[in-house]
Amino acid sequence: MSRNTDNKTTAWLKSNGITEKQFTQAEIWQLQAQKTAHNLLKKKADLLTDTQIQKLMSFCQLMLNSKQRKNITKRMTYEVMNIGTKIRRQGFKADKSR
Repeated sequence: MSRNTDNKTTAWLKSNGITEKQFTQAEIWQLQAQKTAHNLLKKKADLLTDTQIQKLMSFCQLMLNSKQRKNITKRMTYEVMNIGTKIRRQGFKADKSR
């Protein structure tokens, strides 16, 4: 890969809350949930409840530590993805009612 492509890839990963180390070590389902959690906290925090924010933040914290990342279950990632789906639906309903 060229240096320019590497820079773009790194920038995209960073904008989605994923480090290069996570990208090479984590499972794809963990990375998908990490991207969802990061983007929800960054862009849709006003639509989240306190409980949802807590779950997303704790998931992000687990993803930061490679030893703790191994303890992340698929159920935890499903919870994150379900929050993302719920918030997306809220956004669609709000747009539709305008």
